[in-house]
Amino acid sequence: KKWCRQGIGYAALHIFLSELKARLQRNTFRIKIDPENYASQRLFEKLGAVPYGIAEFILHKEEDILRCEEENLQEIDDQLIELASRFKVEPRKLLSHVLEYELKW
Repeated sequence: KKWCRQGIGYAALHIFLSELKARLQRNTFRIKIDPENYASQRLFEKLGAVPYGIAEFILHKEEDILRCEEENLQEIDDQLIELASRFKVEPRKLLSHVLEYELKW
């Protein structure tokens, strides 16, 4: 914890993304982040990433996705509702998917 909130992640990602851009000749990246990982969301938004959508991650079968959502409906809180609104999806979808951001570097 003593290393958190000191700008180290921002600096490291800044260098990493700059190197990727130079080596791969690409300036657009997609980042997948767990909906509950608010710190990573803030970090990538600070770097300029914008909501792009949601993506499947571990669950791919429709019946598994629906079961996961049904079993975890109690996890939906105000913060998740606000996040779902920003990504223009139903809150329950964030129980079974990851966030996808787009970053132009």
